[in-house]
Amino acid sequence: MPQHHFVPQTYLRGFASDDDADRIYFYDRRIADKGVNKRLIEDVCSQNNLYRLLMDDGTLKDDLEDTFATIAEPTFKAIVTKLLNKQALTYEEKSEFAAYISLQIMRVPASREVYNAMATEFWDSASKEQWKKLLDDTEREKVYKQMYEETGVDVSALSKEDIQGIIDGTKFKTEWTIPKENWVKDTMENMAMIFRAFERMHWRVYFAPKGCAFITSDNPVGVLIPMSDGWSAGTGFLVRGSIRFFPLSKRACLTITDDEPAGFSFVNATKSRTQQINGVTAVSHHNVLLAHNQQLLERSLKRIPEGFNFTEAVKKHQVEQVKMGMFD
Repeated sequence: MPQHHFVPQTYLRGFASDDDADRIYFYDRRIADKGVNKRLIEDVCSQNNLYRLLMDDGTLKDDLEDTFATIAEPTFKAIVTKLLNKQALTYEEKSEFAAYISLQIMRVPASREVYNAMATEFWDSASKEQWKKLLDDTEREKVYKQMYEETGVDVSALSKEDIQGIIDGTKFKTEWTIPKENWVKDTMENMAMIFRAFERMHWRVYFAPKGCAFITSDNPVGVLIPMSDGWSAGTGFLVRGSIRFFPLSKRACLTITDDEPAGFSFVNATKSRTQQINGVTAVSHHNVLLAHNQQLLERSLKRIPEGFNFTEAVKKHQVEQVKMGMFD
């Protein structure tokens, strides 16, 4: 059963422990009682058959995973090497890396969970609207008659009160199964809009000072959104004034902003700025937080508010947005 990495091993090796290039320190909230441990890079941030898709001819294929491994990941390694050497990218390289970053945003399980929550709310709302039509006596009788003529099934015993109970959720609750293929198709369509926007923004690479390092996670691209009372971690990658964060390695982190001309800058970060960036990464993780050093990872965990779960908070916010008609 193939393991598909949603955060590439090529990327994770930039955060390998100092004494073992094949291992990384990790914390998994699902087994929080085990604390911080060390694990082989090949065994983290992967799922069985995550990108195995059902084709139109009924076959299951790993073509998407193969594309990631043979095209996207080699591009990542070459471009990150240039950035770590403080070299500005060409227009083509910037475009390619913008696409890579937007792909990384979309391909993680956190993205799928948020997508599924939104899709479920869409389908729930659409289903309830159809049921509401049957509260009208004339419409209900017409639908019942049509169903009987087409299927031979008599549902006339389903009363108006039963229908209201279905709408209210007191009779039964519908459980939707969102096909993985829907997630892949829809998120890939959104990817182009994000990476085209990233192309036009300013890219700044921060380098950690001596004695400091950056961390990463199973949801490695984070964003701080400007609010009336400060900043908030979220998923608004296209919100004006936001700061997008993508740790490139334990040495460096890329930020993408829209308040400066498109171009590149390379800055030696202070200890305070490095800690701030790590705080965004820590708060934005889905289940797994990763670093080259056990103590660094344990300190970063303390920056997460007790009981806070980023993905659950985003799901709740996005579902409320759907209910308000923000995505109609």
